[in-house]
Amino acid sequence: MGNLMRSISWMSKIVENGLNELGLSLSQLRILLMLASGEQASTFLAKKLLVKPSSVTAVIDNLVQKELVIRSSDRQDRRLVKLAISPKGLETLTQVEKEISERLNVIFAGLNEYDTQVLNKSAQIILRELSTRFEKRLSVDGY
Repeated sequence: MGNLMRSISWMSKIVENGLNELGLSLSQLRILLMLASGEQASTFLAKKLLVKPSSVTAVIDNLVQKELVIRSSDRQDRRLVKLAISPKGLETLTQVEKEISERLNVIFAGLNEYDTQVLNKSAQIILRELSTRFEKRLSVDGY
């Protein structure tokens, strides 16, 4: 597990540096990625991110100011705040993916076909397990 933790740490730094060049934080990216799949309530995002709603509000305020997220009230319950990614937000995600992919491609350029397949399979397994555990946690918490 030590190698995995070191790898994650290094890749996280690479992603963070790429985001900084685009004027985004990792928290902002996580919210944009969640909103790319559809409109969400801010309270749901907070739960999904495992943070307090006030923490999400500050990040969302910044994304709204940058015109990357659109905030609106629910028509039936005005207390409910809905969030959606804007066209500019989608364009930013495309830029982020390109920037991070270029950085990671430099790192993985030396891998042979077999190692690339093993890495991709391992990433799929990790993502599947994280998703499964996360979904279980949401269902236990009532979401």
